[in-house]
Amino acid sequence: MLRLLGPKYGLDPDAVVQTMHSLEAWGFLNSEPFMHTVMPNLKRLGLITERTEQRYRDRGILFGDNADGQSLLPIVS
Repeated sequence: MLRLLGPKYGLDPDAVVQTMHSLEAWGFLNSEPFMHTVMPNLKRLGLITERTEQRYRDRGILFGDNADGQSLLPIVS
């Protein structure tokens, strides 16, 4: 999607990806979409176990202790 829309708005897709990955909070920002619904569902299905949890964390999909589906980001109105 970034490759499709980035040039339209004057963004270099590779530079955007590199910048995002270099952010100190990248793990938190990347995990938010997964933490809302995907991770709680995987946990309920028993697919996130003590054995597999660290792998999700290493990949930046699971962050912190919040895997119950509540958003970690503040709601902006």
